[in-house]
Amino acid sequence: MKFNDAYIIVDEKNFLIILRELDDLPKDIEIDALSYGEQQELRPVKNVLLEWQLELNEKGKEALEELKKQVIIEDYGATPQKVGRYYLSQRRLETLAGIIEKFTIS
Repeated sequence: MKFNDAYIIVDEKNFLIILRELDDLPKDIEIDALSYGEQQELRPVKNVLLEWQLELNEKGKEALEELKKQVIIEDYGATPQKVGRYYLSQRRLETLAGIIEKFTIS
């Protein structure tokens, strides 16, 4: 699956990454007043893939867990237990794509 957006959900039950393929933002939306997260939420969703649907080997699963922790701690200054939604930056999306490419079971 192609994806151009991903975020991590942390709540009482989950520490999960969600990958999405988003379409373009509708042209009638004023993006200047919107945060990155708000812009992403207003883009139509073409496809969704949950972390557990990825067919990663053990090293891939470990790399994915490490990436999730890095995003939350380094990019957001939070703890991995802090409830929230954490969007991956373009750099982190590229890292995620590399993990999927390298560690997918074929």
